[in-house]
Amino acid sequence: MSWQEERIDQNLYSQGEPDKWVYSTCNICSVGCGCYIAVKDEQIVGIKGNGEHPTNRGRLGPKRENQWQANQAPDRLTSPMIRNAQGLLEKATWDQAFELIVKKSKQSMKELGPNSISIYSTGQGFLEDYYTTAKIGRAGLQTHLLDANTRLCTATTEFCLLQSFGADGTPASSDDIDETDTLMLFGHNAAETGTVLFERIMDRKKGQASHI
Repeated sequence: MSWQEERIDQNLYSQGEPDKWVYSTCNICSVGCGCYIAVKDEQIVGIKGNGEHPTNRGRLGPKRENQWQANQAPDRLTSPMIRNAQGLLEKATWDQAFELIVKKSKQSMKELGPNSISIYSTGQGFLEDYYTTAKIGRAGLQTHLLDANTRLCTATTEFCLLQSFGADGTPASSDDIDETDTLMLFGHNAAETGTVLFERIMDRKKGQASHI
């Protein structure tokens, strides 16, 4: 298939057509591919790429095509599990789980102080999420042990970008890949972690003005 032909990646597990396709954006990696989620009987049954999206133009990576299947996995946890006196995990309600968390947290703070509790958050949150987490941790629990993969991963990239280009955002866009003569990747295995981006780079390497 040439780059000029339309390509819509799809993984659909359903008897017949889905009840509806719901517009969405994949958030597994930082490429941000546009997609549609197939829904049947109020369950996710598939995914397909959005051919009109400027980033992926219908393409999806293997993670995007298959990640949704975990939603219906028979061994997926659907309720909290609490370890009993014999060391075995038992199903519990959300109220029981949160009551145990509160009890253990209070006990830890009383016996060892606020810094006996640490919070490790995600890099996929919004500003409001980080603000709330910081308020709970620093003002509420009074612990200074807050961290996230944003510091271990993203912060190093942002600092390098600031030093090199004076801004913490990338100085180019996906469209620039289609025009550039030189593209350098540092510490990024795009073939493994950003397959749609890698395919776009390969299109350009072949001398084609990528249409993806």
